[in-house]
Order: sequence, then C-alpha cells, then structure tokens
Amino acid sequence: MSLFDELSKEGRAVMPAPQRMLDPESKAYKPFLSEFEYTPGGRYVAMGETKQDITGQFPKKAVIKIEPDGKAKMLVSQETTESDEPGKRVKGKSKVKTNLFKQEGGWKWDKAPEGIDPTPNPKFPVVSVEKSNKHYYAMQTEYPEGVEMSRYPDEKSEPRLRPTKYKGEVELGKQVGTIRTNAGKLHPVYDKIKIFGPAGAAVGLGLSALGMSDDVLAGGVDIDDYTPGDILDMLAPLGFEIPQAGAGSDVVPMDEQGEPVYPFLDEMDMRNNMLMRNPLLD
Repeated sequence: MSLFDELSKEGRAVMPAPQRMLDPESKAYKPFLSEFEYTPGGRYVAMGETKQDITGQFPKKAVIKIEPDGKAKMLVSQETTESDEPGKRVKGKSKVKTNLFKQEGGWKWDKAPEGIDPTPNPKFPVVSVEKSNKHYYAMQTEYPEGVEMSRYPDEKSEPRLRPTKYKGEVELGKQVGTIRTNAGKLHPVYDKIKIFGPAGAAVGLGLSALGMSDDVLAGGVDIDDYTPGDILDMLAPLGFEIPQAGAGSDVVPMDEQGEPVYPFLDEMDMRNNMLMRNPLLD
C-alpha cells in the first residue's frame, strides 16, 4: 500500500491556511475558519467533523499530492512525535522545506506528465522542495519519517507555511515531466520525492546498492520488518561498519553538539550529495 493510500484511510486531511484566510478584513477571508483567530503566518488546520489547529506538530508520516486536475491534497498521520528540538539541530545540516509552486508563480509545462493537461493554468501547482537553496519539483512529496508543520511568520511574502524536515535528505523518484520558468530555465519534474532524516537516507542508499530499491519503492520491503542488526548486515557488503558495544570500546563518539557520530552516515551523506547534484539546478 502506498503512503498516500495509507493516509487516505487512516490519516487526517490538512488545509494550510495562509494568514489572509484568517483575516476578516481580507478579501480572501474564509468564514468557515472563523473559529480560529488571525495569526501571523497562518495555521495548519486538520479538517474533519471538528477542525484542529496542528501548527507546530510533528506527524510521524505525511504526504502532499497533486491530482491530475491540479487539486493539492495534504495528508498526515494521526500519530505525532516530538519535533527536532532546536538545541539538537546539527549546524550545517540543511533544512528541507516544502511548498506549492503554481504556474502563476512563474512557470509553464515544457513537457507535462502523462495524464496532465499541458494547457496553461495559472492555479495548477507542482510541489516545490527546497534544500540548500536548490529546488526540486514533483507531483508528490512523501515524508515517511515525519515532518514539522512549520510556520515562518516573519517572511516578507507567502509562503509562510512550509512543512520542514530538519537534517533532511532528498530522494528523487522518476522524472515524468519538465517545467520552464519565466527566466527560461528547464527543471525536471519527478513523480515523487521522498524526504528522510540522515539515517533513513543512508539505509535507502544501502538497499539501492544491493538492488532492493525497486522493492522498497513498490512497498515490497518494509524497513520496520528489519531489526537494527539486519540493517547492519545489509550495509556490511558495502564496506560500512559500526563499532558494537563490547567490541573494543563501549563509548560512542560524540560531536560538538553532543550528538553520536557514526562515520558511515557521514560517508553516506557525502554520496547522497553527489547523487543529488543536478547540473540544471546548479
């Protein structure tokens, strides 16, 4: 079962409501949100029999999908976890931010994905994923390891509601189309982009190197079915090892922020960065 199908059955539909929708003085004001006071930056509202402000929450899973008609759907899990605490964020590790990029924002189809009308439509969006000042575009973005419902009220313009993964890594899917920005630049559009934390990205790359990536993407391999020892065994053929307690040392090395240091993750991060490079976006 895909993550979208899973959350369609068991998750919550979320409406990112920009601040203008909460302002009674604005033409964009939405009366059905009147129970929520105006808030700079807006609110993430979980829709249902009762509406709930989930701004700042960290759902364990989330997905944003663009339907063929251009409607965007955001679904999150019922379960939440603690967000990445600011004091534990590693300096130098990039945030991955997500928002919708509509055609009226400055692009047109150069090659539309199959099933998508290429006729210009100012309201039609793609999902924009920003990492290290580079942008990647997709018809669907998944957060299998959770995402923070982040708000940036001090930004000078929209979007101020941008789901954010701290210390995130980007896994690109299959290219299905191309957009051309008003500046004339071409950018690939992927069927989906997955956003992991560093450990999840490392395991994903390890499985890919072992020829298991297709099974993972097809839902045939569930990481939750594997113990940490199983994962280490899978990574072993790639030449990565993690010292075990009692195997010469019972002390895990720590970095300046007090986080444990696992050398194989650093090398995986380096390989990920090399794989993610795209000359069109440089």
